[in-house]
Amino acid sequence: MEFIRDVQISDTVTNPEATMKILISGISVNNVYCICVNKKSKNLLEIIHSTQLVNKKYYDVNDFIFIGLCKGKNDSKIFAGNIIMDYFNKYRLLDNFRNHYLSKIRRQ
Repeated sequence: MEFIRDVQISDTVTNPEATMKILISGISVNNVYCICVNKKSKNLLEIIHSTQLVNKKYYDVNDFIFIGLCKGKNDSKIFAGNIIMDYFNKYRLLDNFRNHYLSKIRRQ
């Protein structure tokens, strides 16, 4: 499981450092959604509930770079949209969006 250096965290997530540590240990967190870039997909982002993420049946966590955390299904959609819009407002295009975040992986 990899995170970017400056993970964007919604105000709705209480105790973000503890939440990240719990996710890294392979335990889901109630109502927490992860905003990710999938290394093997061409999608800009993926929104994944932490329960699905830790269940190896659905996803391989090594395929994802975590760029954001938020709480609540509706908040996750808005938060993901805000991440995309912030990037677009800064760079004026989305061509390099995925590579931008893939290059910001935090080295443990």
